[in-house]
Amino acid sequence: MPNTPILDLLFADFPQQLQKLHTEIKYPTVFESAELLLSAAETLGVLGTEKLAQPISGSKFISLLSELRIANIFSRLGCSVRMLPDEEFGRNGTYTPDLLAATNFGEILIEVASGSPGGVDMSSLIQEGLTENNLCFRTTVYLADDLSIPGVTAEERNKAEEQARTIASKFIEHLKDLSPLDRGSILIDGTRFEYEPSPTQQGYHSGGVTAFHCVRTEKHKLKLLRELEHKASKQRKLPPEKQAIPFIVAYDNREPELDPLTAHSALTGSRCCYLAPPEMQTKYYAEKRASYPEDLLAALSGPWRRLMDDWDYGPNSRCYKQDFGALFEKEWAQYLSGVLLMHVPEIIQWLPNPYAAQHLRTPQLLEIQLPTTPNHRGTLQ
Repeated sequence: MPNTPILDLLFADFPQQLQKLHTEIKYPTVFESAELLLSAAETLGVLGTEKLAQPISGSKFISLLSELRIANIFSRLGCSVRMLPDEEFGRNGTYTPDLLAATNFGEILIEVASGSPGGVDMSSLIQEGLTENNLCFRTTVYLADDLSIPGVTAEERNKAEEQARTIASKFIEHLKDLSPLDRGSILIDGTRFEYEPSPTQQGYHSGGVTAFHCVRTEKHKLKLLRELEHKASKQRKLPPEKQAIPFIVAYDNREPELDPLTAHSALTGSRCCYLAPPEMQTKYYAEKRASYPEDLLAALSGPWRRLMDDWDYGPNSRCYKQDFGALFEKEWAQYLSGVLLMHVPEIIQWLPNPYAAQHLRTPQLLEIQLPTTPNHRGTLQ
């Protein structure tokens, strides 16, 4: 087990629960990440971290780490942040978001969502089998076509994970019947494994490759929008006295297929360019902007002007919009004061919503020192 003194102390009164999580979550890096996040939260003064030490599943624990990651970000920005218990605002259908952040202009309610990688982790399954059975081989895997396609829906991912576990188990059983000096390869349900004696005293999996890489950008974009719509629907379930507090959804994106440009375009509109001499471009873009909806053009004046420039709606933009993005076009988006996206590695996207319902439209969110441009590498984790 990894050395995690802060995490161990948090679970001091619930050691069986921590042991259960170690049994359920096979990857030590999860607990190492938890230790780092808790150490930062302790330094930053994030409150409510005891929320992690409750009877929960491994998947829920990983989701809470996303909450803690977002809490640390807002705390680094000078906010006072607390992780909220599930029933902080009451029961019987009353909704409680994940975080409460106090800023210099008032409170913010934050709901956290996360997107995990859609590919199967065959390497961890093989390493686990080698270690548990004391098999001293070095192995490599070449995934079958169907396991090379990242899943998007839970059904797709669960099916692929179950298939991967079955194939890995068959491979480990094959290795058990061999001499430690054997070397060779085997094909199991389309996935090819190579093995040879380990050059060390322990067996280890050296990695592998996919048959090809299928990029499913459109499906991942639609999944992001469905998740935001689901989270936005919760805002109306807040207690009446909380419904005028700015409401943000923070999306902790661990899915590399959902790239920052795709996410930004999905929310703020797709950019198109007109290939022509500069003077013709200027005229063409001005004509295009003149045809934009009046509600959208209204945001070009006042406090939202700089943000709209960052989103390429301003008069100096060298492109035009083919569509205007979900924040403007989708009815559910009016219940979001803003969206924060965290991508791997360390890309932050901050999108205050100039089209939110009047009681949730919060220009003060522009004062939060987060980047509003489409791509920005940061270190606020």
